[in-house]
Amino acid sequence: MSPLPGGPLERGLREKLLVRTRDDVRTMRSAAKAREFPVVVRLAHRLAGAAGALGLDSLSEAAQALQRDGERGDAPRVRARLEAVAMELERAAAPGAH
Repeated sequence: MSPLPGGPLERGLREKLLVRTRDDVRTMRSAAKAREFPVVVRLAHRLAGAAGALGLDSLSEAAQALQRDGERGDAPRVRARLEAVAMELERAAAPGAH
């Protein structure tokens, strides 16, 4: 799927995604700590799809990797992947990143 044009609608959608994702990363960290991997998988799946639809490929790929490790219940890898998602989120949110 090709990304949306870089107009106001796309910028608004990206901003909403980035704000929601910050909240979701906090939720996923708590869930991972409690070994509630279905929560991590659900949120990572949602993020992967939304980021991909908006052309945020690195963030989408990081979320897909997190989802896979969450499905396996691999706690150490989930924690590492969460940090990768958080880094990609900050890159995507940086001025001029889009």
